[in-house]
Amino acid sequence: MGESVQAVLYAGLYHMACVFRCLLVGDFNNVYAVITSLSVIGLYSSYSIPIFLKLRAHYRGVWQESDNGPWSLGKWSVFVNIVACVWVLFLIVLFVASPSDVALTSHYTLHYATGKVFGAAVVILAIVFALRTRKTFKGPRLGTYTEIRRRLNGESFTSEPVQNYNNEANL
Repeated sequence: MGESVQAVLYAGLYHMACVFRCLLVGDFNNVYAVITSLSVIGLYSSYSIPIFLKLRAHYRGVWQESDNGPWSLGKWSVFVNIVACVWVLFLIVLFVASPSDVALTSHYTLHYATGKVFGAAVVILAIVFALRTRKTFKGPRLGTYTEIRRRLNGESFTSEPVQNYNNEANL
């Protein structure tokens, strides 16, 4: 094992030991609750983004029944997707607004820490997106879904060959 791999492993182990020490000794009350809340917000948000984008494409008339995969809910798909998006919004509001106080020092307590940390992360990510990512990100590689991509971009469909992005040479 190389020195760089060992350094990363030791740094990770040291970091985990520090976190467990803080949690066990109680130096940072409610830190676990804040981290868990942020993890749930991130997990649910990551599942709701494709659901919301499919709903948006459906209402714009871009998504067709033939675009559904083998696990489609049929006529219930739109209803279930709307309920899922509303549920995720409810959970995000619930976790962001939940009181979680974290004592940073003996004289200063961060009230509503989950909301403040979540808000700070959203602001930082929005700034990074506006300044850097927006200029370079071209969207996902849809592979065999080139027809959908063309419909999303308003392009006409031509019969050019489909590029396979699952090829190891392209990775």
